[in-house]
Amino acid sequence: MLLSIYLSPGDHLVSPRWGFEHHGLYLGKGRVIHYAGGMGASSSGSDAADGIECVSLAVFAQGHTVAVIEHPHPRFSPSEAIARAYRRQGEQRYHPAFNNCEHFVQWCIEGVSHSPQASLVLLLAARSLGNPWLFGAVLLGGLIGHLAMNPENIDE
Repeated sequence: MLLSIYLSPGDHLVSPRWGFEHHGLYLGKGRVIHYAGGMGASSSGSDAADGIECVSLAVFAQGHTVAVIEHPHPRFSPSEAIARAYRRQGEQRYHPAFNNCEHFVQWCIEGVSHSPQASLVLLLAARSLGNPWLFGAVLLGGLIGHLAMNPENIDE
């Protein structure tokens, strides 16, 4: 696991899991805020296990490595990104394709709710079926899902 001594508040953290990557925003002092998506500290099967929560770095990593994703031109400073994250703490609108942990961290730092990981999975699924109409439907469904799941103008 990456030691928190090398992390800075506002860092975009990523930790590999079986078949996907988990994302979080480093808050400092060994704490991370993330969209749990069923992997939360309160993973008792309750809705709380799907929400945005603050956890220790060890709980976030769950024994896996942790790396930092660089954002060369972030829209928000680290302190602004952290403030944006805190405003959504407790939110329970997780969706693996349209409002996941990567969407959340991208939104905090860049101001755009986007998950390249989820988009790639959706596009590969549509392509594997070999139907160009389905490919377009997945793109349109992704856009509609993004608009439906996107948080209200919290930052404006």
